[in-house]
Amino acid sequence: MKRYILQKRHKYGVKLYKLCFDKGITWNMKIYTGKDAGRSAPTAVVMELAERLLDAGRKLITDNYYTSLELAELLINRKTHLLGAVQKKQEGATKRCNKKEG
Repeated sequence: MKRYILQKRHKYGVKLYKLCFDKGITWNMKIYTGKDAGRSAPTAVVMELAERLLDAGRKLITDNYYTSLELAELLINRKTHLLGAVQKKQEGATKRCNKKEG
């Protein structure tokens, strides 16, 4: 499926998602085939690509496009930690993340 990407120099192309190890080795990948139902697209992609790595106490590092509270909550329930920058437009995210209990 060709996709129009306004910000790119080559406006049309195939969108490819990759999950890589820290050395740049590809662990899993997915070709974009259309909008996913249910979860937000970035969250759905991360959960699908990382499925075989979950429940083992690992840590995923994401850029700000993929980082969200929804993803963090899903991953922590699967014994996986998330490290990533949060976009400013995710209002309330930093308040919820920084909230101290007790």
